[in-house]
Amino acid sequence: MRDTVGIILAGGSGTRLYPLTLGVSKQLLPVYNQPMIYYPLKTLLDMGIKSVLIIVASDLQENLFKEYLGNGSKFGVEIQYKVQHKPNGLAEAFIIGEEFIGTNNVTLILGDNVFLLNSPINADPNTIFTYKVKNPSAYGVATLDIYGDLDKIVEKPTEFISDNAVVGLYIFDNSVVELAKRVTPSKRGELEIVDLIQLFHDEDYVSVVEIDGVWFDCGNHDDLLECAEYIRALQKRTTRDILLKVL
Repeated sequence: MRDTVGIILAGGSGTRLYPLTLGVSKQLLPVYNQPMIYYPLKTLLDMGIKSVLIIVASDLQENLFKEYLGNGSKFGVEIQYKVQHKPNGLAEAFIIGEEFIGTNNVTLILGDNVFLLNSPINADPNTIFTYKVKNPSAYGVATLDIYGDLDKIVEKPTEFISDNAVVGLYIFDNSVVELAKRVTPSKRGELEIVDLIQLFHDEDYVSVVEIDGVWFDCGNHDDLLECAEYIRALQKRTTRDILLKVL
């Protein structure tokens, strides 16, 4: 991952976590004994990524994130910041980060996704990741062909088609910037990541890798609590290295 930069998308208003998010970004809420943003940052560091762009929702939030993370030097990483002034969709992260990405490959991770992996991720560009879930209708899910390759992605299917939820971690080459500019807004006015992945798949190839470990999408109160309890149990019962360390 030496030629790969990282983007953490930490915008949005966190409405599903109201009233906790009335005064603070959800990515700065505690997940047991660390702010949520520490976990996706550690995932990128474990992948060997040393340059990270954090996309936030406002200038005020940028200042709050800088209080926690600064320029990243205390964690051994270079951190920059950009503001996504309107929630225009996940795929817009690549457009906002165009200058930052430059000629590099890029890994996008969502700031409210926590990965507790059995080993660091080492995947080629144009890879998405999945996790088997009991309630696929709550997620975007990937269907695979007989060879295990991506067939299509369906956002929150009303009927069962697959239990492979697409998680908030994506690795692309730098052509993703121009492809993101070709994505048309959905009915809700956003540049959807599923449409970007489908566009990539139609023009080239997107590999699918199932996450080796545990994944939490901490977008609501129950998931936030379950993630914190799981991390608490791991810290008390195991020697696993799951905390972001200050140098």
